[in-house]
Amino acid sequence: MKKLIFSLFLTTFCVALFAQEEGESGSSTRLKKTDRVVIDISYDLWQDAPSGLAFKAIQPSYAISSFQDYPLGNSNFSFAWGLSINMHNMHTDGLITLDTAGNTEFMKIPSTVTFGGTTKDISHKINKMTLTYIETPIEFRFRTKSVFPFKVYAGFKLGVLLQEHTKYVGDDFITGSDNTIKFKEYKHQNFETLRYGPTLRIGYRWISLHASYNMTSVFKKDKGPQMYPISIGLSIMPY
Repeated sequence: MKKLIFSLFLTTFCVALFAQEEGESGSSTRLKKTDRVVIDISYDLWQDAPSGLAFKAIQPSYAISSFQDYPLGNSNFSFAWGLSINMHNMHTDGLITLDTAGNTEFMKIPSTVTFGGTTKDISHKINKMTLTYIETPIEFRFRTKSVFPFKVYAGFKLGVLLQEHTKYVGDDFITGSDNTIKFKEYKHQNFETLRYGPTLRIGYRWISLHASYNMTSVFKKDKGPQMYPISIGLSIMPY
C-alpha cells in the first residue's frame, strides 16, 4: 500500500510539472489551466457511529488528487476531472468484531482485565480503523481572472475501497501480560465497496477550504453500523 501511494504521489507531481512546462494556448482572456494537483488535509466527523464508541479529538484524513482542467471558452468557468487517493483514520476505543449472525459490530476495549486474581488497568496508544479509497472526482470550477484568483469549485466523486485495516498498539488485554502488544488485521467482512458524494472548495490563490459528504455507509446495509464520514479541512493547490 505504501508503495502504491508513493507511486501515485510521484506520478501526480511528474504530470503536474510536465503540464507546467507546456505552453497554454488561447487568448489572454481565457482561463489558464490550473489546480491540477490538490492535496487535502481534513478532519472527519463520523455520523451515525455506535453510541458506545469514544472518539479521539482528532480524526484525520488525507487525499491527493491529479486533475485535468478544461476552461470553458472565455468564461470564468472550467470543468475538471481526475484521479485521487483518499485515506481516513478513525481513532476510537472499539475493536471490529462479528456477532453470532455475522454482522459487524464494535467491541469496546476493556479498561481493566483480571487474570489469576490480579486486576490490571488497560490503556492503548493506537487503536484505529484505516480506510483507503481510489476515487474519480469531477469539479465544475469558477475562478476570477486575476493574478490572485478567488475560486469556488463544486463537484462529485465516485470511489472504490482499495484497502481497509485496523491497528492496535497498547497494553495486553488478551492474556493480561505486562507486554505491549501490536497487531494489524486486514480483510474484515461487510465493508461497502463503492462510495459517492458531493464536494465543495472555496478559496483564494493556492489554498481553499473544502468539504465532502459521503452518501454511502462504510458498512453494507443491515450488515454493520450505518456510519459515514463528513470531511472538512484545507486544500493546498500548488500547481
